[in-house]
Amino acid sequence: MIPSNLQGVLGGVLIASLPWMASSYPSVGSFIYRSPNRWILLGACLLLGVGGLLGIQKGVLPHQVGFCFFAPLWQIFVVLISYFAWHRFHARQPERVDFNWKPGLFWDRILSMAILLLGAIPFFFIISKLRHAA
Repeated sequence: MIPSNLQGVLGGVLIASLPWMASSYPSVGSFIYRSPNRWILLGACLLLGVGGLLGIQKGVLPHQVGFCFFAPLWQIFVVLISYFAWHRFHARQPERVDFNWKPGLFWDRILSMAILLLGAIPFFFIISKLRHAA
């Protein structure tokens, strides 16, 4: 069994890192969206999720942490769908909006917030339900 302080760090890294990077640095989201290897990336995230399920089944991981292993797969889908919608309606790359107060970046800010919130918040709700069920 993994120590509880390491479980929290592992779960936090799995849930928060990709949405934070993709929302703060649009080049990360563009790389994921435009990469010809996105299928390999999706496959690796699926294997990570299956590894979490196997960890739960073997008793190595608690349910809350094992479920976090599916977070990168969901987050990659969120980034892909968000950037598909962005490129459908805008003819430019999104700009970085952290501490960027230039006018005309409303939709860039919406994209950043959508990726961050849709990528991370569902897992916090689901994990809290798993914690109360266990």
